[in-house]
Amino acid sequence: MCRWEPGLGTGGGRSPRHAPPMAPPTTRVIDGRGPGAEPRVPALRLRAPGSGRHLVSKGGLRRPQHCRMENYKKTKIVEKPCPLPFTDLPPDIIEMKVKDGSKIRNLMGYAMSKMEQDSVRQILFTGSGKAVSKTITCVEIMKRRLKELHQITKVLFRQIEEIWEPIVPEAGLDALTVKRNIPAICVLLSKDALDTQEPGYQAPGSSDAFWTETLTAESQGQMKRKQGGGRGAGSTGKHPRSTGGIPGGP
Repeated sequence: MCRWEPGLGTGGGRSPRHAPPMAPPTTRVIDGRGPGAEPRVPALRLRAPGSGRHLVSKGGLRRPQHCRMENYKKTKIVEKPCPLPFTDLPPDIIEMKVKDGSKIRNLMGYAMSKMEQDSVRQILFTGSGKAVSKTITCVEIMKRRLKELHQITKVLFRQIEEIWEPIVPEAGLDALTVKRNIPAICVLLSKDALDTQEPGYQAPGSSDAFWTETLTAESQGQMKRKQGGGRGAGSTGKHPRSTGGIPGGP
């Protein structure tokens, strides 16, 4: 057993110079073991009951340690139901749920076959997380193939739950449930006119005008740089020679 002894000058109010000399220790004791003790057993991670922390057993001493996610693996993702941010939608509206692993060719093949029918007037594209960019790509493809489509875009957050299971079930670790809010997008495309005062509304052909203005501005900027000889250059394309600070010098 480890022994604790007071230091010099701490007992009985005596000063350090009046303290009796202490004999040097003959045996070094560390964690209750002598010099001939057996090698230590590797640390074991034990579950602390009733808490989200672990106890690490090392050399007979137990100390708390925070849970590390390196001991877990993600096994399941559950998406919580989220109401659509639109009102007065027809009950039979076609909703294209875009996933990260969805094929754009399959999505657009089904969506185009439905929107080419006269009875179908609206279609809804939804995607979250990594599928947001793919959702926007599907919307732009449909707008280029079918002109005169009105659009309303809504951006929101959707809650998901990640289920994490311990890699070694025998270690006594519990399963974890992590709740996260991820960005999501909902895009409504309609052949009929929509409310122009609704936030996120885009009129038919507005995206074409935007891209036309952007390309025109870029081409004008390139022409100016070519005529000026590049960025940071003067009329001759070279930096002026220093004259040593004397105006009009040679």
